[in-house]
Amino acid sequence: MTSDHWIRGVFVVATVELAGGGRVEILSDSSWEVSSAVAKESRAAEPVVRGINGGPWNNTARLQVMPPQFYGLNTELKVPGIAWGRGYPGEKPKVLAVLARTQQRDLVELVQRMDMDLTLAFTTITHAGTHAPFFPAIDGAREEDVRRRLEEVLQDDYDVVILGLVPGGIFEEVMAERLEEMVRKGTGLVCPSVPGGLREQLTQTPAEGEQAPGFLRTGTPFAQLPGFRLQEGDPEGYQRVASLYKCGEGRVVELRLGGLLADVPDPVELHYEYYISFALRSLLWAAGREPAVELLEMPTTVRAAYGDPASLRFALSGEGTYEVKAALRSPELLSRVPRVPAVRPGVHEFAAVLEPVYETQLSVRAGEEARLELPALTAGDYYVDLMVESRGEKVGWAVVHVAVDGEARIAQLTTDPSYIDVADGKRAELTARATLSKGAPDGSTVRFQVIDNHERVVSEQEARAGADRLAEAKFVFDEFATTLGRVRAELLVGGKTAHVAVARFTAVRRDWDRFFFIIYGGTGSGDRKTSIVHSRVFTGLGVDAIRHTIPTLESLETADMLAVPSHGGYHRGTITMEPAELKRRREGARKTAERAIPFDPLTYTVDDEITYGGGGLEPHRILHFRDLLRKSYGSIEALNAQWEAD
Repeated sequence: MTSDHWIRGVFVVATVELAGGGRVEILSDSSWEVSSAVAKESRAAEPVVRGINGGPWNNTARLQVMPPQFYGLNTELKVPGIAWGRGYPGEKPKVLAVLARTQQRDLVELVQRMDMDLTLAFTTITHAGTHAPFFPAIDGAREEDVRRRLEEVLQDDYDVVILGLVPGGIFEEVMAERLEEMVRKGTGLVCPSVPGGLREQLTQTPAEGEQAPGFLRTGTPFAQLPGFRLQEGDPEGYQRVASLYKCGEGRVVELRLGGLLADVPDPVELHYEYYISFALRSLLWAAGREPAVELLEMPTTVRAAYGDPASLRFALSGEGTYEVKAALRSPELLSRVPRVPAVRPGVHEFAAVLEPVYETQLSVRAGEEARLELPALTAGDYYVDLMVESRGEKVGWAVVHVAVDGEARIAQLTTDPSYIDVADGKRAELTARATLSKGAPDGSTVRFQVIDNHERVVSEQEARAGADRLAEAKFVFDEFATTLGRVRAELLVGGKTAHVAVARFTAVRRDWDRFFFIIYGGTGSGDRKTSIVHSRVFTGLGVDAIRHTIPTLESLETADMLAVPSHGGYHRGTITMEPAELKRRREGARKTAERAIPFDPLTYTVDDEITYGGGGLEPHRILHFRDLLRKSYGSIEALNAQWEAD
């Protein structure tokens, strides 16, 4: 590669054996031409030992300059979401975000849902490594760069500060005093935890009970969202994950949902929209910019019986008439049969999660009771998202849980086997069984649909439940396009859908007619929004698997990948060839492989850079090495001839 801050050339040590019997020796450690943005010089690299551990071009002399995108918020990646605060009235909130680079996804999601005047300061510090050409210092990410940037941005005034990770010494020396001054004068603060050096000063006056804003106490389905950590007997609310304080003229919110703002471990993708909605509400309260219109007398949950329409009653504060737009959504992606197959994977798949089951709009006069009629729904859980608009501006919003109860349900749905083997086009059978509840009337039928992970219905059957309340369908496949398959079972009563259940299975040993694309990386916890976005970016690029990774049924819903398992017993650094240690590792590898089988493993991988760790003279290692040479060459004479040695 060529750059003003990297290395030009490739290090190679090899012997090329030519077809005619000749040999070409390649030793390029002194042929590199390297340059340094610090030293401003270009010269041939020194021999490899000095090149790695010293020399004018190593990391003590290099400064890596990153492309412009590195120094700003990565908003180029557009991920579908509910634009809660887009079109919010008044001037854009002036926001300062101070955070580590690894925390920026939550901030990007927030920015994509509300207009704001954002100033950004990253606090991640990179330190030059000791092994060139890896891990050089990065311009803009050294400690002096972080200090300089914080001093610069703290000179201005803001409506609210979002505070993420800041190295302790830098926070105390550069930021603490100025931040306290800003909050006391009216700047809001939102953070996962108030830093210890300011905790006593900023959290003396809690905003609890009647002091807590109604805007935060209502309009979020707390009990249905596991990220709010409600336990039996808890009142519905945010108290376990958010603490509100007042300090001087300012407001402080400690928001402990997850990540910077709302990166909650929750396998239901739709739920993230409600976590980020609450984070946005917290930001507006801290900034003193609560909506002018509140939704009053709003129930937490609306209940309806299967077959009956649901009705939601509420009122609006304010003056005049407002337009209320309602969107009914289901947290179960397959509550309906997918209308459009997924042509290609990627972050655009989030749009399917957001697709409403039902939409409507009504005019509501302030102070008067409004009644929103919802259609009859199949049994299950739903959410109604309400957006309040006035003259084209979004002046408020709320979310209500809808629970539809029905005695006729699919009590259990299973597949047998849990994975099918379609190697070489052989027939693979899959049986789906639905056990109905006692409330299902005689003569009920179940429509079974097999749907691949590209949202295509690949097979369909209908079966009538017997006296044992069991309905069964058998499917035969000689191929399957995706690792994950789903069986969607739809209970039909009187020809109408009463309930829907979904079961998952996998397909292994599928035929491939192309290369595999495996990456060395990771996506973190698979049920966090950040991880889901990363996974869908990877699959959008054509990635088939991630090294050292075994998928789960849940992660396959996000990104259809294959397994590339590894066993943690192999690691960088010292290894041993003792029989007991080898036995332990073989057993660990066997168990790992068994766990990976249902996820179509491509290969088994060990870690890189495994070495003897400097212990090569231990007796058992010498014996093992000699045995290896004996098996490889047969004799000392053959070994010496191969290596042209005496």
